[in-house]
Amino acid sequence: GLIVRWQAAELETLGGVGRLESPVDADLVAALPAHERPDAVVVATGASPRSDGLQVAPPATPIPGHDLPHVHHAWSLFGVDRRPTIAGPALVFDDTGNFDAISAADVLLQAGVAVTMVSRFDKRGESLPHPPVTVGAARERLLGGQFDFIGGHYLRRITADAVEIGVLFTDRVRLVPARTVL
Repeated sequence: GLIVRWQAAELETLGGVGRLESPVDADLVAALPAHERPDAVVVATGASPRSDGLQVAPPATPIPGHDLPHVHHAWSLFGVDRRPTIAGPALVFDDTGNFDAISAADVLLQAGVAVTMVSRFDKRGESLPHPPVTVGAARERLLGGQFDFIGGHYLRRITADAVEIGVLFTDRVRLVPARTVL
């Protein structure tokens, strides 16, 4: 919620008017009195994590095993949807290079399980701006625990106790033990 509050405050600072959690459509805007009609409308609907088993690469093919009971999206650790039963070792897949995977790995380490983060990127948090600032503190916490990072891989399939990972356009395949998968 912090980012939403900051954005609303910035909008007001710039002279804009924000209405959070409000439905809007063209008819509603047209029905406003002329002096209240906005110059621009920004519709920010938010986002939710994917649970269809798709990943960026290879696209359009769900990961076999994505629907197993020990497979969850990262947000489930923070109370969205069903909470996972955490069992080690755990594997966190980073398909976005953002905070989700880093935060999930952090929580799993705090729960006392070994974590392997697998990413299609070569570095943790690769999509984040200013990595020394945004990823630096997390990096110290992660590397101070039972944490391993495998970059440049995608998920091939998930089983009850492992995840098969691979490198695109090669025959390289590895099996990583995992009883919790995010």
